[in-house]
Amino acid sequence: MECNICMEKMNATERRPKCIPCGHTVCLHCLTRISSQICPECRQGFAGPPNSLPDNYFLLGLMEKGQHNRTDAGLWCRDCSKVSSEDCADLGHVLCSVRKLRAEQAAPKLQQLESAVASALKVVQALEEAKGSAEDQLAEWRARLNEAMEAQNELRAAANAGRDVSAALPQGLEKCQQAANLLEAECQLQTHLPKETGTAWNLQPGDGGGLLAPLLLHLYQHGGLDQDLRRKPDAVVERATFSRDERLNVSKFCVNDKVHSWELEQVLRDPNLDKVRNLVGVDCRKKLNWCKVLLQRVAPRVVCLYVAHALRFHLDVIRRMPSLRYLWVHTLNCRTVALDLPQQLEDLHVENVANLHLQSIQRLPNLRKLTLKWATEALNANIPPLPPGHRGLQWLRVVLEPSPTVFSLIKTHAATLQELRLLTASEGESKWCVKDLANKLQKCELVALRRLVLLREYAPNYPSVKIVHSEESCRKQKDTIWDSLLATDARRTVRVVEVLCEVCDKCPAFPALGDFTWQDV
Repeated sequence: MECNICMEKMNATERRPKCIPCGHTVCLHCLTRISSQICPECRQGFAGPPNSLPDNYFLLGLMEKGQHNRTDAGLWCRDCSKVSSEDCADLGHVLCSVRKLRAEQAAPKLQQLESAVASALKVVQALEEAKGSAEDQLAEWRARLNEAMEAQNELRAAANAGRDVSAALPQGLEKCQQAANLLEAECQLQTHLPKETGTAWNLQPGDGGGLLAPLLLHLYQHGGLDQDLRRKPDAVVERATFSRDERLNVSKFCVNDKVHSWELEQVLRDPNLDKVRNLVGVDCRKKLNWCKVLLQRVAPRVVCLYVAHALRFHLDVIRRMPSLRYLWVHTLNCRTVALDLPQQLEDLHVENVANLHLQSIQRLPNLRKLTLKWATEALNANIPPLPPGHRGLQWLRVVLEPSPTVFSLIKTHAATLQELRLLTASEGESKWCVKDLANKLQKCELVALRRLVLLREYAPNYPSVKIVHSEESCRKQKDTIWDSLLATDARRTVRVVEVLCEVCDKCPAFPALGDFTWQDV
């Protein structure tokens, strides 16, 4: 507060604010310097000495309050860690405003609060969207349920009454089974702790009050699985590893005619055979019974197995292996050999495929990776929906025909399939050139697909003839497929699928048996 006469700041001592009867306020210092008792502003007189004039208590109160707040308005000495004085300025200490000091002190907490506010806002928005999505899904799936139940009752009534039963079924029945399989699939959460202390939990989507179920259904229906659930497969790396004592390769004993019988007997009597968990090189063509006995010896412990030219009695041994998870098998007489395999298989490679094999594959609930190559009989099979509890394939490599069977298999696993490798020609009139390939893949609704690799190997049954392929036709085929698979989800997130040719492009190798590691291009 400044005096209007001397323009100096008033205080509680020599420049104390005094109220003149005319209403003006002048500091005591100015009034004592006036010879006559006249107001310096309006020239009205007043009685008595200046000291006797009443104080302006309002201004004194403001000045006292300002004195108490002087710490906030003053300068802070960083060297002395207190309000600065004249000595601080003389000594060249680092000074800053108290407001700046308080802002610096509050910055870490403000940053945490801002992060918490932003995160909480995202959670609230996500839950609001999930709430709306759950309500929409409830209405949609109730309608599907009612439609399916009405069709079921009508068909049963028609059959009981002997009426025509050729009426078409409702559309989208396969989605019901796919959605149910998704909700019954087992999920795994992994802590971000050091490897030696990390913990994993297995849970069902129905756990946790059912919160996960509508989320998975929302992602599945709107193509968001590839953006949210499968965008980090490289964070979960699984690869079968075996020590030297656990690995055994018997190829030299199987195909070498010069091997003596005592050498074969030594292999079967070796006590270290009880440690074998990874057995490769079993070829049953020349030593049928020896291979059977070998399989029986390792049956209780073997986890990974390679067998070629297997007959029914070899497969009977394999079927009863309790620990087998990864199998590469080539069968003979596939028309009569049913590939009935252990239920715990996770990775399977079959050569010389038959319709019976396709049926058996649907009965393996833990199967994640599958390769089907070659067939000596026509595979005219319509693959049924996955049974409840089947986790669905993530990797699929198919070197088969005809195309209806192939695309039936692809569509069955469309909800979970991340990588698809398909034998196809890019031009020509052969059965390996699917003219509307892009349209067929689009109709499969591959909501989880990340990569499609077009195989250009030698055609089955024609080992001297390679699949018809040229650089120009390949480029057009890949562009058409890429465009057909391009999509967005409900949040307008673009879902892009890599479309590669094994000849024209640099493609990562298909994961080896027992390897579930995702490899980026």
